[in-house]
Amino acid sequence: MFFAALGLTAAALLAVVVWLVAAAYLLQARADAERVAAAERRNVGLALASQIDAALAQADDALLTMRRVWREGGRDAFRNEDLARAAMRRGVEAFDQLVLFDPDGRISYTTPLGFGAWGLAADVEHFSVHRRQPPIDELHFGRPFFGRVAHRWHMQITRPLIDADGRFAGVIAASVRPERFAELHRGVELGDGGVIAVIRETGEYVARTDRHDEVVGRPAPLKPLADLGGGDEGEILVQPKVDGVERAYSWRKVRGAPLYLFVGQPVAQILGPVDTLQRKVYIWLGGLTLVSAGLAAALTNAALQRGRAVAALRASENRFRGMFENSNAGIAFTGPGGRFIEVNDAFVKMMRCSRGELLQKTVADYTHPDDMTLEAPMFDELLRGVRREYRIEKRSLPKGGGMLWLDVSVSAVRDGDGRVRMLVGAVVDVTDRKTKEAALAASNAELEQFGYVASHDLRQPLRMVISYLTLLEKRIGPDLVGEPLEFLNYARNGARRMEHMLVSLLEYSRVGRHGEPMAAHDARELLGEAIGFLGPDIELCGATISVAGEWPRIVASRDEMVRLFQN
Repeated sequence: MFFAALGLTAAALLAVVVWLVAAAYLLQARADAERVAAAERRNVGLALASQIDAALAQADDALLTMRRVWREGGRDAFRNEDLARAAMRRGVEAFDQLVLFDPDGRISYTTPLGFGAWGLAADVEHFSVHRRQPPIDELHFGRPFFGRVAHRWHMQITRPLIDADGRFAGVIAASVRPERFAELHRGVELGDGGVIAVIRETGEYVARTDRHDEVVGRPAPLKPLADLGGGDEGEILVQPKVDGVERAYSWRKVRGAPLYLFVGQPVAQILGPVDTLQRKVYIWLGGLTLVSAGLAAALTNAALQRGRAVAALRASENRFRGMFENSNAGIAFTGPGGRFIEVNDAFVKMMRCSRGELLQKTVADYTHPDDMTLEAPMFDELLRGVRREYRIEKRSLPKGGGMLWLDVSVSAVRDGDGRVRMLVGAVVDVTDRKTKEAALAASNAELEQFGYVASHDLRQPLRMVISYLTLLEKRIGPDLVGEPLEFLNYARNGARRMEHMLVSLLEYSRVGRHGEPMAAHDARELLGEAIGFLGPDIELCGATISVAGEWPRIVASRDEMVRLFQN
């Protein structure tokens, strides 16, 4: 009996040990499956978020360029302005139509792209959100809406138009079809039931890889997004009402936009192999006589599952590599010290060197020294966690000489302790826009100088002509009759009309003009110069001007003070 009891005890202990080992191994297999799936979702989310960010940056760049054209020449400048056409060419892959709204919400100009046609937009969200005084210059992403004319969904990306006095002057909008966000996800394989969705911060679907037409514009079951716990990325488990499938989602906030990207996989798909393994282990453990064989089979099966999980992770990394290399925007990964870790082909082409050469260099080696000084404080704040990202337009010095203007967005990837593991930069070449902006600024400066000279310098001789014509009329007096008097009036009226036109031209040339530098002047000397200009008027009126006392020295613009005394 003793040996029987001992045998039973040993068998029971063996069974307990086997059950404990099997349970621990199954838990580890479940954790491994979840970890591999989460890594795959995060890799896909990072790549897609970079593509969305680049597309939105392209659309915003087009909006800003079109707005500059409007500021310089009004809506008519769009029809012949090379800069406007270049902006539309750059944005054609990001949006379907550009629309210019006046301050009352009426369309004053629209590009021929797309089929959307809107009426009065004064009460529409993407217009009314900017209608404030003073306006706030910020990018706005409107809610998806169904166009009754085009019979399809749209979403407006807008910026306010602000005139030279800082007042609200309308809205410029880029119309984007929400399915374009879904098109960015083509070629991404997440298995049966995998879902990629883009959701606004306010909770509405923008795009979804499956059932897009059913859910676009509708509230997502993930609302409110504040329940995600803050931060820029994370994991969440959801069973939506759309199809009732429970999924594990990896979510990521899109930089610079109120959008969230969700990459989801069915929980059943992730844990299906583990559940199958678990059922097999329970069957194998049904009898103590098969404990050893069952445990060996379970361990072997678990090892195979782990091997498949590792293979799946490698496949995910390969997919990420494909999207990374095929991106139109330059993408670079660097260490905290700025040394390049990995770059894609687009960035290599920008720097005009080989990938191997780049990986031996740092960001500072390709950045203009003046811009490096400007970027250094933002870079330091990013490393210290003061900011999550930053964006800067800076000059780059590629291999072989020359200079490029780049629009660079930089964010940090941190470990669980908050330490920076690496930095991710998305780079867009904006050299063409910067060159045309400089040419436009030089042309405006020449026009401004011409207007000032033509109006200010010619006004004084013209005023003397008017004054002496009046004196001539008074001196001749009653003898000036008939045609001579008529001719004199014609000359004087024409001179006054010319003076009025010159005054208007002078005022126009002063818009945005800084004038000559401030300097110290004798106030009495400036007054004397003004009295000299007014000599004919003083003689005509028979006025006497007395100047007495000591006048101070003042710091001012000489021309502006003389004009002040004259007026």
